[in-house]
Formats: sequence, C-alpha cells, structure tokens
Amino acid sequence: MMRGGRRLASGLVVLYWLRTGGPTRIGIAAVRRLGSKVARNRAKRRVREIVRRQARELDEGFDVVVLAREGAAKAPFEELERSLARLWAEAGLRKGC
Repeated sequence: MMRGGRRLASGLVVLYWLRTGGPTRIGIAAVRRLGSKVARNRAKRRVREIVRRQARELDEGFDVVVLAREGAAKAPFEELERSLARLWAEAGLRKGC
C-alpha cells in the first residue's frame, strides 16, 4: 500500500490509497510523535468516528489508510472532519468524483 499506492497530506492527517477493485477497506493509524498511547488512541477514535460518518460517500474498490498526525488529537473535531473530507475529494475517493 505505502509503496504502490498514492498519498495526500494535510496538517492533521495523511491519506494513503490504492485501487484494488474489491470492497473499500479503511485502516486507521497514528504517528508515535502524537505522544502517549492515550493521545494516539484518542486521535484514532476521532478519525474513526469521522470515517464512520463519511463512509457512505466513498467510492468502492480502494484500500485506504488514514494516518493521524501530531495535531489530530487536539484539533477541533470540525476542523479534522473538514480536513479529511477535503482529502477524500482531492484523492477522487468520493462517489461521483
């Protein structure tokens, strides 16, 4: 995925994706620089909730990894949500793009 796929980044998250042709699968990870396990888990929970809300808008046939960066744990939820929505659109992963 990381070698053969594509990558887009914002200040809060990095999006990696690869066209597979099967059902869309999404993985969520966090960088260690985010801090303690508690901080990393909090960032992943927030990203997971955003992905859950936006999953219906995503096209089929991709493997996706969302990597939470340092600011993701403390950024306002709405800002994180907008950032991820913008990346979905830029990557062409939204239905109809």
